[in-house]
Amino acid sequence: MPTPRKARRFGGDAAQAATFLKQNNYANVSILPEGIDRILYSEDRSTSCFSSAYVSDVPYGIINPVELAKFLEANKDIVFLDVRTADEFANKHKNSWQNIGHLDKAVNIPAADLGSQWNRIEADKAKPVIVYGFSSNTAVYESAAALVKNGFQHVLVLQGGLFSVGWTAANIKGCSSLASLRVDIPAENQ
Repeated sequence: MPTPRKARRFGGDAAQAATFLKQNNYANVSILPEGIDRILYSEDRSTSCFSSAYVSDVPYGIINPVELAKFLEANKDIVFLDVRTADEFANKHKNSWQNIGHLDKAVNIPAADLGSQWNRIEADKAKPVIVYGFSSNTAVYESAAALVKNGFQHVLVLQGGLFSVGWTAANIKGCSSLASLRVDIPAENQ
């Protein structure tokens, strides 16, 4: 049975593919640890081999927090779509460490409800829509694909989600402005 597309992007098949190639007399075989996902997290993909070597097989873009900081400087009229559950969005998750607020002015439509709540963001089809969750998970990618399928023109997945925005703001030079983007963070998680 073939490996799902997402597992391939994260490098799940790399070791098996390398073994197969070596067994079939390919000499220069290497793997990319952590797969394409590691490149997607890279601070500056423009200087890497990323742009010439990676061809996306999904209809939406992927933006990491470093790129988000730059993107926000140039784009003021965007929509943040938080696809976590209503409890997560409201900081009522059973795991207190997952209660980390949300992005300022984000619209919360849980991934499971997206199909029945299009009307809440229907007027924003021409705007950039940045889809995020707590981290990168299947629901975020599926929601982005559904938006594109339903006519949204500029859909981006926030790689690493809300957690990565907080980490990047605190740890990457030049990205501290991202800290003000996160709001409603409980005191114990600030």
